[in-house]
Amino acid sequence: MTTKTATGTDLLRLALRIDGVATPASGVALMVIAGLVDSDLGIPFGFLIGLGVFYVLFGGAVFAVSSQPVINRRAAGAVVVVNLVYALDSVIMVAAGMFDLTTLGAIAVLAVAAGVAGIAGLQWYALRRA
Repeated sequence: MTTKTATGTDLLRLALRIDGVATPASGVALMVIAGLVDSDLGIPFGFLIGLGVFYVLFGGAVFAVSSQPVINRRAAGAVVVVNLVYALDSVIMVAAGMFDLTTLGAIAVLAVAAGVAGIAGLQWYALRRA
């Protein structure tokens, strides 16, 4: 009996695939509920719509990277960088008071930033192993 062990490439593909599915799904959901949550979060409606569009486009690109027979290391590295910049920018946005965020808004932004940083960390780890 033979067993197959996961390789760094398998883990990288999985991490990218999770990002490539969750991000556009979140973007669509954000665009659908933007008008319902903008005042509760303290984030302008237009910003939420633009962010949702970004999520859909970026997530589609990440999914495309994960779908290649051989993952392009530079493309995967770019995904990690964009995710880390997004997470850092989110923390700066809260700390600088970019919007008149409510407490719920600040918690939501920081929670998303933590999730994005977490997936970026997994992608970076897997990229180094691949």
